[in-house]
Amino acid sequence: MKKLGLLTLLCFLATACAQHTTVRQHQSYADIAKDIHTVVVLPPEVNIELVTFDGDNEELIDDQLMIKEAITAHAHKRLTEEGLSVVEFDIEAAIASDEEFAYNVTQCKEAWEAAKTELYTTGLVSEDKKSTFQSTLGPVVNAIAERTGAEAVLLMEYTGAKKSVGMIAKDVGTSILVSVLTAGAVVPVQNT
Repeated sequence: MKKLGLLTLLCFLATACAQHTTVRQHQSYADIAKDIHTVVVLPPEVNIELVTFDGDNEELIDDQLMIKEAITAHAHKRLTEEGLSVVEFDIEAAIASDEEFAYNVTQCKEAWEAAKTELYTTGLVSEDKKSTFQSTLGPVVNAIAERTGAEAVLLMEYTGAKKSVGMIAKDVGTSILVSVLTAGAVVPVQNT
């Protein structure tokens, strides 16, 4: 009787998993993009921290500015290579001079955060709901696109970290200690 119950439970679990996925399905961007010719690039959100041994991580402002410039330049280059016209619009100046536009940009960033939360939340999603999303950027992005004269808005985010000398020393020390304790049977390689 226990075998029958176990077999029933296994069959139930196997069929339940077949109806769910952890992979989201996006719209066909090729179909959407064929009608887009102009793009405005919003300044990217960049966060880079120095991970320290004592846990008091600090922002690396110079690295953030360097990455911000680099990814913005790369985005302009790639968009141009794809045949899109990048709208030159000083977002920072428009934010400083127009309170309503600043509010629109803030709303756009908040909607972006909500969409990322929904998109990247781990867990199972039913097969019939894998291509549906509750979050949308449409209304808030439209206000920015209308003001800039672009047909699309590119949002970017970059998060990174550097290890301090103390963290690198800890990782190397841990690797050496584990190697010595296991007589070389295990040689962990830390990403330093």
